[in-house]
Amino acid sequence: MIRIQFKEEDIEALRYERFHNPSARVQQKMEAVYLKGKGLPHNEICRICEISKTTLIAYLKEYKQGGIDKLKEGTKYKGRTKKVKSTTLGFSERLREQSDSKEEPQPA
Repeated sequence: MIRIQFKEEDIEALRYERFHNPSARVQQKMEAVYLKGKGLPHNEICRICEISKTTLIAYLKEYKQGGIDKLKEGTKYKGRTKKVKSTTLGFSERLREQSDSKEEPQPA
């Protein structure tokens, strides 16, 4: 178990940031560390925040290393990037060709 001594002003700052930070991920971090500061056990914090114990430990280590400023830093996860496959373009061209070939000739 990670032991952290919380000052009252740190708990107040965590309480504020868990609702007012623009990043949802940072809000989640602040919530978890805030609950730790309030003395809740790890299993309760994980249940309330819907995070794993591994994630909670990572948040607590971040806080212990650099306080609230460290928790505000960007996350490693940047999301998946979409790649457009070249077959997508071929599909639209084939649709266009099919619709052109289905046109009936106009009687003269």
